Amino acid sequence: MGLGLPLSARLIEQMEGTISATSDHGAQFTIRLPLRATSGEGR
Repeated sequence: MGLGLPLSARLIEQMEGTISATSDHGAQFTIRLPLRATSGEGR
């Protein structure tokens, strides 16, 4: 159905991240997500 990449992109964007693609020597996807500080609770 081809839903994997659009679904992944939507989830990544909701987490304030980015996804990019290149095709120099085959498909390569780069996902960047922001780091979040942890308070140490719930460990």
